[in-house]
Amino acid sequence: MASQQENEPNSGPPSPEPKVDKEEEETKELVVLDPNQFDLDLSHGRIAKIENLEVLTRIETICLRWNLVKTIENLSTLTTLTELDLYDNQITEIENLDTLVNLEQLDISFNRIRQIKGLDKYQFEEAVPGVKQDHQD
Repeated sequence: MASQQENEPNSGPPSPEPKVDKEEEETKELVVLDPNQFDLDLSHGRIAKIENLEVLTRIETICLRWNLVKTIENLSTLTTLTELDLYDNQITEIENLDTLVNLEQLDISFNRIRQIKGLDKYQFEEAVPGVKQDHQD
């Protein structure tokens, strides 16, 4: 005869569920629909990574305001870009802008900038107090 305890379901504490970073769970992938567009506004898109923009062969303006971008990346093919708006993201380094030869306006206000890399031809230290520029001598 089986004891009553063997027939009862496990009444111990439930198994812990795997922890999921809520920020990662809620981010969205960047998808471009029209490769011929000149302007792209992705404000408030919960975008965490700049990607899938290689098809934008005529792009002049990209607005990624109020997103979750941490790194300036994957822009090297966008040589027609004249304006890049990365206002209020989570960027910590100014980097990977060397190939944007037509870039005239860059807004990186309200980020977490601590270092500038790969832009030796520009002098930022006086213009941005508290930011360290990595000199490649």
